[in-house]
Amino acid sequence: MPGADFRRVLPIDAALGVAVGSLAWASTRWQQWWDDGRPRGGPPMRMGGGPPFRRPDPNLVSTAWSLPWLIGVGIAVLVVGLALRRVFPRSAYLAVVAGTTAFLAAGGPYGPALLAPALAVLALADRLPLRAWLPWLAALPVMMSAGFWRQPYGGLLDAAVLPAALFGSAAVILPALFLVLRRSRRDAEAREREAERDRYVYAERMRIAREVHDVVGHSLSVINLQAGVALHVLDRRPEQVAASLEAIRSSSKDALAELRQTLDMFREDGPEPTAPQAGLDRLGDLVAAVRAAGRNVDVRTDGDIGTGGDIRAGGDIGAELPAAVDHAAYRIVQEALTNVVRHAADAPASIDIARRDDRLLITVSDHGPVVRPEKLLSGNGIRGMQERAAAVGGRVDVRPRPGGGVEVSAVLPAVTMPVDA
Repeated sequence: MPGADFRRVLPIDAALGVAVGSLAWASTRWQQWWDDGRPRGGPPMRMGGGPPFRRPDPNLVSTAWSLPWLIGVGIAVLVVGLALRRVFPRSAYLAVVAGTTAFLAAGGPYGPALLAPALAVLALADRLPLRAWLPWLAALPVMMSAGFWRQPYGGLLDAAVLPAALFGSAAVILPALFLVLRRSRRDAEAREREAERDRYVYAERMRIAREVHDVVGHSLSVINLQAGVALHVLDRRPEQVAASLEAIRSSSKDALAELRQTLDMFREDGPEPTAPQAGLDRLGDLVAAVRAAGRNVDVRTDGDIGTGGDIRAGGDIGAELPAAVDHAAYRIVQEALTNVVRHAADAPASIDIARRDDRLLITVSDHGPVVRPEKLLSGNGIRGMQERAAAVGGRVDVRPRPGGGVEVSAVLPAVTMPVDA
């Protein structure tokens, strides 16, 4: 134990030991006080030493242990043990048990003296792990039976010795058990908090991974498609190469800006985001970038989410939607278009967005080649779309179309979901 703690606890425990020793000594004077104060000629009331909870029989009590000085020695030893119980818990425990045993064997009464072993066991439980101090409790039944040693055969023939040893030891251990239970509960709560922090960190990492995957994956797919177009027309129509390179430049610039904004949102020391997360109001820019690469994308809207027909950048398609739902809807459409660009060759794609009461319905489909159903279950992008939808209380289904291609269907809540109390 560090010196500062030693100097702090030693005076407190020393004072506590003196107090318990004083109570134990006072309990030995109780019988004499009672006998001196009882009415003359009345029945004797033996309230002093001997077996607990009953009057000892003078005819059966041996005087071999009747040594007044042994009581004083026992009290002195247990006082020293209590003073050192938090400095040297094992040695102090042995000293307290030895002192209490001598006190009881010399005729001291069961009572305040038992506070000493209870405090010593409490110090063991506080300073040591359970497996380190549990075997030391084997000395308690021997200590509790010391009050019977003055009887014939060391009290072994007394029917009360076994209950006194067991129940007395249990009473001494009880405060330490409460401490162990409290510590176990505190440790369990700490482990639960740590597990909750780990789950939160994992969820945050997955959210960052989804954001980076959607931004980088879509942008690189579009850039790759535009670069392929530039290479294709390089010899035949050189004048279109400039347009493809400009589209590549614009796509990469937008991707870098969005990636920087996304990462800044997750940095503790980063600046506060100056722009909201991407939502359906940016769907026009998303579709325009895909169309600039030569892909035909048809967009249809229905309900109170837009004006119908084509979608303009900066429109009101995501108006009145919860921010989390608006962002999830945009990322689902973005990832679905990324999969179209990657896997649907030159096939056209269509986007259908409709609002029905409290639901937002999104369908992204293409007319590409036939896809095996088991292949749809192996992509991180599809799993990311499903996780985004589940996070806002919706769902995403991905299935192959009968005539070829893939259809992505999403159902998201168009209102804020209630939070359980």
